[in-house]
Amino acid sequence: EKNIIQASIPENNQKITELTNENKELMFDALLLFIPVLIGVSLVFDLLIPLFSKEGQTIGKYLFGLAVLNKEGYKCKKINFVFRYVIYIGLEIILGFITMGGIIMISYTMFMFVKNRRCLHDLIVGTIVINKKQSFFFDSPVEERYYEERAKRRGHYYG
Repeated sequence: EKNIIQASIPENNQKITELTNENKELMFDALLLFIPVLIGVSLVFDLLIPLFSKEGQTIGKYLFGLAVLNKEGYKCKKINFVFRYVIYIGLEIILGFITMGGIIMISYTMFMFVKNRRCLHDLIVGTIVINKKQSFFFDSPVEERYYEERAKRRGHYYG
């Protein structure tokens, strides 16, 4: 009973309101500190590592034997990885916070149920993720033609 009576005293209500406001400010400050850290870590793992890896792989793609190609099936140019990262951060991470994960759910649901298994950022940028062990791909159409001509000369071309 004493606690109920103390809570109804106006000065206690003011203290509770002040503590609540302080908590809101602390949470907002923590979020403001967390976002640059998240973007910084993402910058390293989702952009810089793929830019400097041989086949544009993140650590996860490397471990699972996956690679990112353009929609024609050739190796991506560096600018594709930058654009892919910007779309990924802008669309899925930032809008993911705003929509409380709605965009991320849509994107990864597309990955699970669409025939070619592409996420939203892959559709926008025009990239595909492939299993390297089950795929054969080239750097460019020029390299592919060269390979076909060599195979024809050797009698190994069935295309």
